[in-house]
Amino acid sequence: MYHGKTTPELEQLSEEYYKMFGHFPSGHEELEYGKNDYKAYVKDIKKALKIKKELPDFVE
Repeated sequence: MYHGKTTPELEQLSEEYYKMFGHFPSGHEELEYGKNDYKAYVKDIKKALKIKKELPDFVE
């Protein structure tokens, strides 16, 4: 789950993630992104979209 700020960039990436995987990236309960993890979260979503794999498939 993600507990940080929301930006227009993040909203756009979340929509793209939803279109690709059928749910939003913030819904992965097995992952924890704190409010200071914005940059890492955005980077991971971009990577997920690029490699076409959901976040839990490559984020440790």
